[in-house]
Amino acid sequence: MTDTTLSRPKAGGTALPVLGTISVCHLLNDLIQSLLPAIYPILKGGFDLSFAQIGLLTLTYQITASLLQPIIGLATDRRPAPYSLTIGMGASLVGLVTLAFTTRRC
Repeated sequence: MTDTTLSRPKAGGTALPVLGTISVCHLLNDLIQSLLPAIYPILKGGFDLSFAQIGLLTLTYQITASLLQPIIGLATDRRPAPYSLTIGMGASLVGLVTLAFTTRRC
């Protein structure tokens, strides 16, 4: 009977590729977070939104960010999903591209 062991990083070593990927994704997340306030004038003029509607967009975004982030964090701490970061960034990309190609309907 033979033991097969997985190779693990050294106890004092740092997994630089993992840290690099997390850092890049965090950068992209921060860029996306700053995008919504930057496009308020475009949303107001291009889609004829009122200030109340823009406020509701901001409220929804902030509530989603502040409530979902800890819940998702707890879930992924219990059951790690290595590709969840990639899936989340892909979903954000789809949302931004959809927003870029929306047209105003009268």
